[in-house]
Parts: sequence; C-alpha cells; structure tokens
Amino acid sequence: MEQREQNLANVQFVAEGCALAKCESDDLPLGREHPLFYNFLQAGDFMSNLENARKIINEVDVQLAALFEKRMDAVKMVAEYKKQNNLPIFDENREKEICKKEIEYIKNDELKPYYLEFIQCLMDISKKFQRNIM
Repeated sequence: MEQREQNLANVQFVAEGCALAKCESDDLPLGREHPLFYNFLQAGDFMSNLENARKIINEVDVQLAALFEKRMDAVKMVAEYKKQNNLPIFDENREKEICKKEIEYIKNDELKPYYLEFIQCLMDISKKFQRNIM
C-alpha cells in the first residue's frame, strides 16, 4: 500500500481535470516535454532507450490508475442517480456523443481507432460496474 500511496503522491491534478505525473527525479511532466521522451528518440544504447520507454509507461500507468478511480467514483454517482430515477444503464445516444467528442482529443490519426477502442472499453467497464450497483 505504501508504494501505491507514493505513486499517487507523484500525480498532480491540474485545473482541466487532467493529471500530469511527476517523474521521481525531476519536476517535469510526462509527455513530449519529459527528458526521457527525448532520450528515447535520440540514438544510443537500445536497452537504455527501452528502459526509458518503460519508465514513461510506468509513470503513465500511475496517472491512469488515479484517473480510473476518479472516473469510477463519478460512474458510481451516475449509477445511483439512474437507480433512483429508474433509468436504463445503456444510453446509445450518450455513447455515440462521447465517442464523437473524445476522438477530437487525439491529434495523431494513427492512434484514433485505438483510442476509440480504449474509450469503448472504459464505457463497457462502466456499464458493468453500474449493473453491479443497480
């Protein structure tokens, strides 16, 4: 539990509701600005590049875990509202609206279908969680 708490301590939430993980060794956020990202792109030792890439992935996973918990807390509130108001779990129009909106956040066209699949998985998990609550 201590490791998880330490990992979550490295997550800084910003005003837009996003999370930027802070590297243990510096105060720079992950992403293209992170020095490990550029180290990976530069020529050099493959294992070092692999380790840098894995470190970035691990730090992003910390962000995803924290955001997943935050998202599921909101899903629980939605489920409770739906239960009190006799609303169905599945709302096809809402899912279509989410997919249409979410895809705009991805600038890399190559990643768009994978992101849509990711979002659909999140929505499926959310529906499963809602069914468990209701």
